[in-house]
Amino acid sequence: SREKELAAAATAAIRFVNALDQAVDVTFVDFATEVRVSRFSPASYPHLFERMRDHEAEGATALYDAIALYLAAASGQDGQKVLLLYSDGEDSTSSTNYGRMSEMLRLSDVMVYTIGYLDSLTGNSRGMSQLRLNDLAHQTGGEAFYPQGRQALDEIYARIKDEISSRYTLGYVSSTKADGKWRKLDVRAISPAAKGAKVRSRPGYFAPVR
Repeated sequence: SREKELAAAATAAIRFVNALDQAVDVTFVDFATEVRVSRFSPASYPHLFERMRDHEAEGATALYDAIALYLAAASGQDGQKVLLLYSDGEDSTSSTNYGRMSEMLRLSDVMVYTIGYLDSLTGNSRGMSQLRLNDLAHQTGGEAFYPQGRQALDEIYARIKDEISSRYTLGYVSSTKADGKWRKLDVRAISPAAKGAKVRSRPGYFAPVR
């Protein structure tokens, strides 16, 4: 939604994708009034980068529809899934509402990092957008960033790349009944060697239904 940031955002994103040497593929979702979802293998990255550079800011903003369509496309994929979202957090035209989109995120295995551009927003609009971008990241175990300039973007991407390569997958068998309800989850590091460490994880999950 911000024309002047698109060039810098595309350049930083391209550098980030090039650094992901273990990525099987990349899905690019560009959204305005309409949403387009395209999946690229490493061999087709030149076409992906062309799409990134040529994207223009125009039309309305179907943010929630864009996230919903990506989640639907990713639901059948294996492996680690990370969504990087560039947005000011506002939505003007989606048929999917925020509540439904949030529920889809909680049901998914996708981790979201939000990169928010809020300079053009003021007052309640700015506060609400930041609240929602923070929430999208928090409920998936990701993090929200608000860059100030191109250098900050590169630093953010370096941090995200480090996190992706150092994630752990933990599993356990729940003793509660399979009723499909939301279960809160709290993951802590209690080893003396981990003193001062911060653990970030999903805040919960939906129990299965028998």
